[in-house]
Amino acid sequence: MRPIAVFAAALGVTAVALTAAACSTEPEIDDTVKAVAMLASQAPKPPNYLDWAAIDPNALIVFVGGSDLSCASPFLDDWHQGDDCNGPDRRAWRLAMVLPPDAQHTGPIDLADPAFENADVQQWVDGSACAGSGGNIGGTVDVTAFDTKSLTLKMDAATVGKMSDMPDVATLIAAQPVVATRCP
Repeated sequence: MRPIAVFAAALGVTAVALTAAACSTEPEIDDTVKAVAMLASQAPKPPNYLDWAAIDPNALIVFVGGSDLSCASPFLDDWHQGDDCNGPDRRAWRLAMVLPPDAQHTGPIDLADPAFENADVQQWVDGSACAGSGGNIGGTVDVTAFDTKSLTLKMDAATVGKMSDMPDVATLIAAQPVVATRCP
């Protein structure tokens, strides 16, 4: 007898119905948009896959991602080690933009300018199957508000990659202004 049936029988229930969603092992696609910002001096060391040059400790790093984004964990872990998938099953995405001290104000940011390090990382892991992509954010981002507690970004002119089995990140970030809360 299956464990759920045993549990149901113990409760006196004679029939148990489970929906496909309750039994699914497929991770749901996260269409949440969260954003945080922190000084580079406060941020953990960027993962090797970013290959970023030395960053001014007074630069502000803005992270935009799904529900797993936090001040404590702004970067995504590597999704593979060699030919093996790495970590728990997940679908995750992260955008990161480094604003040098002289660009920490309202106005447009041309992400093609080499002064602005940035990254677009998307990945999924499902048991022994996994995939990931990475690159740079293109286009422009407009900083419409900036103070000591948060900054607001209009990202509808930014271009990001599209990966199957992932949310359409370009549509998510263009739908409304993105408010990045400054980390303590």
